[in-house]
Amino acid sequence: MVCDVLESRGAVAVGAADGAEALERYQSYAFDLVWLDLRMSGLDGMRVLKRIHTINPLAHVVIMTAYGDCDTYIDAISSGAVAMVKKPFTAQQIISVSEHALRANMA
Repeated sequence: MVCDVLESRGAVAVGAADGAEALERYQSYAFDLVWLDLRMSGLDGMRVLKRIHTINPLAHVVIMTAYGDCDTYIDAISSGAVAMVKKPFTAQQIISVSEHALRANMA
């Protein structure tokens, strides 16, 4: 859904089947924004986030989850995520959070 919404707005969006594939894709292309699911097979979203930030500390990363709590939110933000979005979310939320995430890292 995230890829479909972003593509409908003119973005080039690339999906990944699991955390390892997401990290591999990040290492081979300089994405402007990364959306990671907290629960992915293999490497989970938090581990991928932390590895992305060892590659690029300024990476724009949004964590999405159906299972987030306050501690998870704090961990995600302190690990470099610019936002954490709770599922289910709407197409408008994807657009708003993406725009905010990109602006937040430009400041």
